[in-house]
Amino acid sequence: MRVPLPILLLFICGPVMAKADGGLTDRVGLGEASPQVLHHQWSLEAGLNLCLSRSSRSNNATYGLPSLLMRGGLGSFAEFRMALEYLVATQLDNYSHERGAPQHGLNFLSFGTKLALVNEGKALPQTGLIIMFGLEDTGSRHYELSESLFSFRLLSDKPLDEKITLSLNSGLSGTAAKGSWQGDNTLTFGYQATEKTEGFAEAWNLWYGDYQQMGVNLGIFIRPVACLKMELTGGVGYDGTQPQLFLNGGIALVSEQ
Repeated sequence: MRVPLPILLLFICGPVMAKADGGLTDRVGLGEASPQVLHHQWSLEAGLNLCLSRSSRSNNATYGLPSLLMRGGLGSFAEFRMALEYLVATQLDNYSHERGAPQHGLNFLSFGTKLALVNEGKALPQTGLIIMFGLEDTGSRHYELSESLFSFRLLSDKPLDEKITLSLNSGLSGTAAKGSWQGDNTLTFGYQATEKTEGFAEAWNLWYGDYQQMGVNLGIFIRPVACLKMELTGGVGYDGTQPQLFLNGGIALVSEQ
């Protein structure tokens, strides 16, 4: 059994949220995707993630246990990034009512950088670029890091007022052996309801070869204290044949210096 691509994209390439200065824009775990680079010397985030999806064909559950993201500041315009995720995945066939053998193991390990292309305060939207290189799984029963992976992610935020931000997150990734590419785009409307809480609505699409899917999400992000992040997102996707429901949740501990 292979974990469905939409689930992996929603976890690994999590959408961007609103303005980084508010402290509520770093999505849980590996979904961190603010245009701003790290201003601290270093940051380590350990997250636990859960994604449930349901369609007429099957029910899927994917757990990130854990996801690790290490970031190090390299000045005003760049940062170093290392990302790692261990996944456990299960699937239940709704036609045969048979549960497939679970997958588990390292899903990917990657290194790279984030560049601040346009800083806040200029006429253009604040924009950043994440470039990563690493290894991903091959889709066997046990995850095996034997496939080279390149990925690029363009992030852009445009504050509409003090509490509302419109964000665009576009990613492109490919593997060296297969020579194939996949991409995703997310447009996010974020509203900072309180100092520690933000709600958001998203429209997204993803593609892989001839396969395409689009959908919408609603979610909430909470950072009750500086070292703790929590997120809950629900949504629906459609690939032209059947709808699919998603429920994503995550919690992460953050250490910064």
